[in-house]
Amino acid sequence: MPLKRIFPGTYPEVKNPDGTVSNIKTTVVGMDDFQYVLPTMRAGMKMTTNQAIESAKRFGLDRFPKFKDKQEATNYSKFLSGKVDKYGFLLQ
Repeated sequence: MPLKRIFPGTYPEVKNPDGTVSNIKTTVVGMDDFQYVLPTMRAGMKMTTNQAIESAKRFGLDRFPKFKDKQEATNYSKFLSGKVDKYGFLLQ
């Protein structure tokens, strides 16, 4: 089964203030009748929600997970925690 790319871009690990390590953080944003799961950290840099939206628009919103229901998008965002590699692919 081929790997599924969830997000375009790179996602290196970053040490959090509490000592844990993350490579991706996400938010759910409603646009155009869909709920998008967008990364708020890319290339090791944290972004505001507005920066994440602008970045996603530059990449193309069609390249990001989208859902009709906010709860479904939120659940997927939580599911992704610890499951995306540094290249934006879903880990097996």
